[in-house]
Amino acid sequence: MFTKEKILTTELRGQRTLAAIVFSDVVSYSALMAANEEYTLDLLRRDFQIMKQLCQRFEGKVLKTIGDALLM
Repeated sequence: MFTKEKILTTELRGQRTLAAIVFSDVVSYSALMAANEEYTLDLLRRDFQIMKQLCQRFEGKVLKTIGDALLM
């Protein structure tokens, strides 16, 4: 019979990590860019910087940015 203690060997205990995957995408990005490209890009840079700081604050990292999308 398998018990939790037998399955989790000593070297594996304490090695679990909780992970969250966050993907963001700007709603109506194309329309916003068409209306005012410079302003939209400024907002996007600001928001990405805030999200990056929050991610790092909680020991995460930004994996990739793709246009208006961010993967953390």
